[in-house]
Amino acid sequence: MFSNLSCSQNSSEDFQNSSEDLKIIHDKFEYKNKPIDPKLLQEFLPWLSDGGSIVTSVNIAVAYGTDEYSDYNGKITENNGAVRFTYDSGNYTEYEWLGTLDNDIHLLTITQGGGGTGRFNDLMLVNFDINPKKQDRNLNMNIVGLYPLGDRMKYEITTYKNKIFVENELYKNNKLVLNCKKDYCFEVKK
Repeated sequence: MFSNLSCSQNSSEDFQNSSEDLKIIHDKFEYKNKPIDPKLLQEFLPWLSDGGSIVTSVNIAVAYGTDEYSDYNGKITENNGAVRFTYDSGNYTEYEWLGTLDNDIHLLTITQGGGGTGRFNDLMLVNFDINPKKQDRNLNMNIVGLYPLGDRMKYEITTYKNKIFVENELYKNNKLVLNCKKDYCFEVKK
């Protein structure tokens, strides 16, 4: 007998709230009047020894109500446009939001560091979506691409419409050009 089972349905109010949250994210890269938690972005980062992201989507509407993403195990600080989370160990993840392309892909530089002198930088591209067919409230952040920028290496990132131009010595001829669609980007070969 299944007398105590219940099934929640996404109400139109939940969908409306998520749509309003999505607009704020596109304007400020904030959720619940705070910068997006760097730990959520860190979920997309592979180990240095691995080749790709295992986690490709995070439901930030749910994450912000969990113990894992509360402020109890570190500090979130904002400094010169960068948002940093520092663990008790001294390791940190920091990002700087660079804005969005015309197709709503967000550009961020991500920096990770720890006890040594290394500052490992990546260009991270994410987008957001809401799935009205899901039963629980959802506002999904999805990884679109991750491109290394090196350890303490200089780089310059510029955009034009849905293209990204990266100047960095890691790439052939010191340049990387990306053309981005809504859900993916590809390298433009010269």
